[in-house]
Amino acid sequence: MKQLTFKQYRQIDLTILCLLTAVFEAIATYSSNYWLVFQAMTISVTLTVTCITMVRWNGYAIAPALVGSFVYCLVSGASPKQFFIYCFGSAFCLFSLLLFKKFRKENINSSFAIRLAFVLSTYLFIALGRWICSLPFEFSLGSILAFIFTDVLSLIFAIFVLTLAKNADGLIEDQKSYLLRLEKKRLEEQEANLNHRY
Repeated sequence: MKQLTFKQYRQIDLTILCLLTAVFEAIATYSSNYWLVFQAMTISVTLTVTCITMVRWNGYAIAPALVGSFVYCLVSGASPKQFFIYCFGSAFCLFSLLLFKKFRKENINSSFAIRLAFVLSTYLFIALGRWICSLPFEFSLGSILAFIFTDVLSLIFAIFVLTLAKNADGLIEDQKSYLLRLEKKRLEEQEANLNHRY
């Protein structure tokens, strides 16, 4: 069987992450819009998957961010203006990559404070981006609060999932580092087996 290249592995992984985002975002949005219509806040899986993807693949996290926002707007029956605001605004999540310049990725799993700062910054950058994208249509300083507080449940959910999954080997880890670690471990085991044999 032909071994996957790193690029192919990344494409498959991103495709799976985007598909999961699309399916669960559609379910969550439909539930909020048609079953929980009296709830002021909504819950979304997009933030969670975006954060996980950002740790795994850096800037490629824009893919699930856009997919999730698009599906949310599609299921909600959003206007073209809302598609623009939510999709382009979500791209601001990438500013959270600036945190990686100060804190190493592996510290997201080992430190709750860094994990909280990472998820919170991603959440706030998305809210800020959506607010900025809404300004050409309606200039309102107060509307940024609406973008922040309507998704608080999504923030709590993302923190909970990343905390729960922090010990899952390779899930919330830079994938290049993860694959190199696996290869190093494989070679060490192979060498140990050879030494034991001879």
